[in-house]
Amino acid sequence: MTAGKDSGNHSCRPLIGLSTHGIAHAEGFSIPAEYVQAVLRAGGLPLLLPAAPVDPVASWIETIKGLVLIGGGDIEPARYGCDVHDTIYKLDTDRDTCDFALARQGLFDRLVTMAGGG
Repeated sequence: MTAGKDSGNHSCRPLIGLSTHGIAHAEGFSIPAEYVQAVLRAGGLPLLLPAAPVDPVASWIETIKGLVLIGGGDIEPARYGCDVHDTIYKLDTDRDTCDFALARQGLFDRLVTMAGGG
């Protein structure tokens, strides 16, 4: 096998965690296909991280080599001391909690992170 070639050996491809949309507005966890396809095109292996209680976050961060926070609905305004108004949409407290925990732990562990906006 030539150096730098994968030849189907997935062990040398980095595992990249992708946050997902939570279940507050759908029947299941979801993510736009473009995020998964981009990680695959870049040579990574995507791992979908469902909006979950904070418990698995440290284990996920230990396992992955990079993190993509995909963005989506608005963050609960109470998290930054503001009130809800008419332009706020798709609030998901569970997802906010998970994404904030992922971001905090990722920063603490100096994990390569990309964060998108909705």
